[in-house]
Formats: sequence, C-alpha cells, structure tokens
Amino acid sequence: MKHPKAFALFAVFVAGFNALSPSAVAQPTPLANAHAHNDYEHPRPLLDALDHGFCSVEADIYLIDGQLLVAHDRNKVQPQRTLQALYLDPLRECVRKNGGRVFPNGSAFTLLVDIKSDAEKTYSALRDVLQQYADMLTEFRPDATETKAVTVIISGNRPKEMMAAEPLRYAGMDGRLADLAGTDAKHFIPLISDNWGLVFKWRGSGDLPEEERQKLKQYVSQAHEQGRRIRFWAAPDNPASWRELRAAGVDLINTDNLAGLEAFLLEARVKVEPQETDALFANPGMGWQTFHTFADEDRNLQGLPSSSAYFRFYWREIEPKDGAIDFARLDALLARARKAGQKLAFRIMCTGSGQFMDAPQWLKDQGCKGYDFEYGGAKHWVPDFEAAGFQKAHFRLIRELGRRYGDHPDLDLVDIGSVGLWGEWHMSGTKRLDTGQPVPLPSLQSRLAIIDAWREAFPAKPKVMLIGDIEGMKHAIQNGCGWRADCLGDMGGFSKNWNHMRDLYPQHVQQTGAAEAWQNAPVAFESCWEMGKWKREGWDIRHIFDFALAYRASYLNNKSAPIPEGTRGEIERFLRHAGYRLVLRKVEHDRQLTPGASLPVSMLWENVGVAPPYGNYFLALRLLGTENKAQKAVSVNLTSIRGWLPGKKEIVIALACPNDLHPGRYELAVAIVDPVTHSPAIQLAIADRAPDGWYPLSQVEIRPAP
Repeated sequence: MKHPKAFALFAVFVAGFNALSPSAVAQPTPLANAHAHNDYEHPRPLLDALDHGFCSVEADIYLIDGQLLVAHDRNKVQPQRTLQALYLDPLRECVRKNGGRVFPNGSAFTLLVDIKSDAEKTYSALRDVLQQYADMLTEFRPDATETKAVTVIISGNRPKEMMAAEPLRYAGMDGRLADLAGTDAKHFIPLISDNWGLVFKWRGSGDLPEEERQKLKQYVSQAHEQGRRIRFWAAPDNPASWRELRAAGVDLINTDNLAGLEAFLLEARVKVEPQETDALFANPGMGWQTFHTFADEDRNLQGLPSSSAYFRFYWREIEPKDGAIDFARLDALLARARKAGQKLAFRIMCTGSGQFMDAPQWLKDQGCKGYDFEYGGAKHWVPDFEAAGFQKAHFRLIRELGRRYGDHPDLDLVDIGSVGLWGEWHMSGTKRLDTGQPVPLPSLQSRLAIIDAWREAFPAKPKVMLIGDIEGMKHAIQNGCGWRADCLGDMGGFSKNWNHMRDLYPQHVQQTGAAEAWQNAPVAFESCWEMGKWKREGWDIRHIFDFALAYRASYLNNKSAPIPEGTRGEIERFLRHAGYRLVLRKVEHDRQLTPGASLPVSMLWENVGVAPPYGNYFLALRLLGTENKAQKAVSVNLTSIRGWLPGKKEIVIALACPNDLHPGRYELAVAIVDPVTHSPAIQLAIADRAPDGWYPLSQVEIRPAP
C-alpha cells in the first residue's frame, strides 16, 4: 500500500539526510597562543588576524573629541577608525554568527587595548563604550571572573587606582613582571606583559643562553602558578624566538607576521582523522527499547543493543495502599536496568482493559467519584479526574515519584500517562453503564494540570507526551517536552481508507507545533502491533523506519516482540541513524608541551544521527603516560554534548598540563563522560575504543622544564 503524503515526507528525508544541518564553512584553526601585535596596521584590522586563526589582537587608542580612535601615533588617527568600527562591532557580529564565540566553539578571544592618551579620561570613555558590548565581554569582579566570548585587557597608560575601585569591570588590567611579586588578584591582573629587551639579552640569532632560558621558564611558571597568562612584546619576531616562547609555555606570542606565525604553529601540530565505524552500540537516551524486560534477558533482541527498558504500571500496582508507594519495586527495577547496561523509562496508567479497576481500590473506598463503563465486553471503573479526591491523591503520587527519582541516574525517560485507557489519552470504545455514552476525557484544565504535575516533578528528565491529545500535546511541547506515537507501522491495519502514518501523525504534528520539538526533547515511537504483522501484511519496512527517522526518532519500542526473518538489516540501518551518533572527524594539537602549560586541542565533530543528545554528558581529554600509566592528566571540559544538533561542530579544549607531570611520551585520548563519575558514558562511532571506554587519538611529548 502506497501513501503519497507519507512518501513525500520520506523523499524529503532521503534527499536531505546528509544535510540535516549545513556543513560548517571552512574555518581557520583557532590558535590560542597567537597575538597580533599592532594589529591595526594590517590591511584589514582584526579580519586579517581572524583569517589566520589568531585568538588575540592588540589595538592602540587615543581619546580625541570624545572618540576612541585607533592608531599607533597621534598624527595618524582617522575619524572613521574607531575602536567600535574596527574591533568591537566586527567581534560582536562574529559572536552572533558563531553561537556565542568569535570562532565557532573556539577559545576565548583577547582584545588588548593599549591606551596612548590620558589614562583616566580615556578609560572613562572606554568604560562607557564597553558597557554597550557587555553581552559578549568577560566580567571582572574583585574576587571572580566570568569569561565570555571576548576578554578585554587594558595596557599602555593604565589607570590602576580607578580600575581597582570598580566593583564590576568589563576589562582586566595588563600587569608587568614586577606584579608577580605583588598582591593584586588575578581577577584584576589576569595577564602579565613586559618588554623582552629589558629583561633578556638574546635577540633571536643563535641559541638562547641557558641562563636566560631558565629565567624565562621561571617567569612563566610563576605567572601560571598565580593563574595568570604571560606575554612579551618586542621579542625577536622569528621562528627561533617563537620556538623558545612556545617551549617555555608563554601564553601569547607577539608577532607582526600573521602568516608566518600561523604556519609555524600549525607545522608543530599533530593532525589525526579517526576512522569511522558502523558498529551499533547502546548509548543512553536513544535506541531500541526493551519492553517489561531487560537487555540481558530479552532473547528477541538477538544481539541488538538496547539502552532503555520501558515499563508501564497501573496506579494500583505502584500505590496499593493509601500513601504506601511501592518504592522498593521501582528501586529494584532501576538497579536491574543498571545491571543490564540500561536505564528505565516508565508510564503510570489509571485505567486499562484487563481488570475491573486499575486505580487503587482504596481510592474508590474513600468515596472518589468515578464512572462504571464497559469495554470489550467487560465491566470497568475509572475515577473522575475532576474529583478533588482523585487530584489530591494522584498529584501526591506524582510529586513523591519526582522527589525520589527526579535526579536518579538510572531513570531514562518519563512518559506522561495518567489519562485515558492505558495512559494513552483517549477513552475510545468505552460505554458508560448509566448513559451508554463514551467515558469523557477530563476537562482541558485538568489534563493540563496533570501534564504540569509530571513536568514539575521531573524537571531534569526527558519527558514525552502521546500525540493523540492535540491541546495537551501542544501544551507539553511548548513547555519543553517531546512526543510519542504508539502506532508506527500502521499502513492500513484498522481501515483500508485510513491509517495513523498518513491520516493522523502528520496532521497532529502540524496542529500541535511539534515539528521542531525534537531539537529540545526526544521523539519516541512504539510499533503498531509488532514487526511481524508489518511483514505479514507486506508493508514496506524501510518506508516505516524512514518515516520515523524523518520525524527525528530517538526511540523505538517493538514491545520485545520477535524480529521477523529477513528484517535485521533494516533494523540495523535504522539504529545507525536514530537518535544521535557522534563521529570525531579531525583532531589537531601541538606535538609538545611543558609542565604548567596548556594544550589547546581542536576537534571537528559530526552528529550523523537525526537528533541531538538530550543527556548532560561532557567532553573529556586525558594524557596517559605510555610507560608509567600512573602518570596522567584528565581534563573534563564544561562543554556539554546536550543539544548537539545533526551536522558538524568545531570544539577547542585546553588540556592543562600539571606542573608535576613527569617528562616523557603520553597518549592523548578522548571520551564523553558522566557529569558525576567522570567515567566514559557515550560510545563514539570511531574505531579503537579502549577497554576502559576512552578513545586513544595520538601522542604528546611532555618536555622537561629547561
């Protein structure tokens, strides 16, 4: 059976699958150590430096007729060359385009402002200007620094007392080597700069004398111990000098030769392109769900990975006595899920079709109003959801479940149920015994109150709402929930002229505004009947799976039914696209570093799945000694993978090298880790995963301190 609307959607998916989000435009490699001295003298101030990957630039300013004009000498100022026009406005545009960074997900950017005119008058005018760009500027307080996209540092004529008296500043002060022996906090003086020629005799030819190399290293070590960066101006501007500065761990290397320093820094870098793999794995928050069983006992999985075990409960099972919630049962299931390498997803239902009543008996005994009805030839009772007794008791249940499990690490997903037959938000096919009419759904006000109760009880967990209740689902979507559809695969099983995939799901997604909900919360499907019926009816299984992928499915629940013969390949194809699938495409970093320095690691990632991760997991890098495994350094970056949409993403992480790390060769590895345990939690679609879950990438040489 062919369905034009469904196949139109399928065609769009197939045509656009490899372009779910635009590929990243080629960007220069951000060079955290590169500083453009007298940047404004280049043909295109700032822009030339950005094109070469520089993460720091310097601008000299004069206050003239109320304007901050950029020039090295007073007689060279031009009225159109203001600090705003040449630097602040273009930087703001970069930040706007690149998701809050000057370079897409790159290092923080430094704007060194060298005041050439009167210190206090110029800074007073500069302060007023910087406030207009506060959204992108690092904030400095006496005891704290909040780093943002652009960090402004004041050099040259520095109004120290004036700046020190401010409780909030949008600029730090550039210190001198003498300040290393002072008492000013790093939040006031985050950078130390000084004149190379006044400190060292070496001018860049021949070898740097050992005595001066030791002196340089001492200054760098002292600055880093105090949490400050360091740079030298007027240092020899050639590869021999750059090599010494980099080896010593100097944070910003001054140059007027943008292309030369860029080439030098890139030549010294390791470049790795990990091998992509098509392996299947059970990553949290997505995939093939088991149903009322666990992955290590579900024979029908036939080796398919599963990270989510879906259970649904009737209220009477969870709270058999008033106020006595069976936490022990839920605790045991959560522990059992962990043992099986899964997390638990659940739904609570208030009525079904198997027993006379699925709400607790004690609720009816307390006089709660309800409806006697017939379904499938049997008699049943369901509480009136408008009744005060029902709302008091059921909302209490939801609150208590949230208090106990709202932050539980083994809880995967909450399916907002409660209402309707089997918690599916309808009472279709029911007949009241007193009127012969269908049992009514609760009022919209009560339905929304139930949705809000679940949302408020589990604010940190992904939640889904069944697609059937348009107004309810619209409310849930608008408040950060995802959605679920429980009849994937229906291509005519109920009627020759109507089916869920053509005549209900597309319309409800449009009517509820759910088309983009997948960007923030998961989409989950449950098979209609099970796959065996799909095959027996001759329905196109690839089309069914691609329908789910086109709606950005993260989960599919086949109710732990057998996998029909000959369909395994289609399932595996589906699982390689469902949810998120992270590939590390490229890695670049310096070959060497010294203790106390940092190693900026540039990475190009791609999510080749159809949806983002919804869990809060973090990128981590590790240096591990190749000879002495006890020698290691681990950096857990504050970059969360939550919300990584399909497509490419550039990330730069600065891996700190501890001062006590012994010289030698180290393995650099990457992992995506649990935010609490910092142990690897996400498998990547690249080869060579180590037994401990880390992915070795390359090697780095830790050089001894000179």
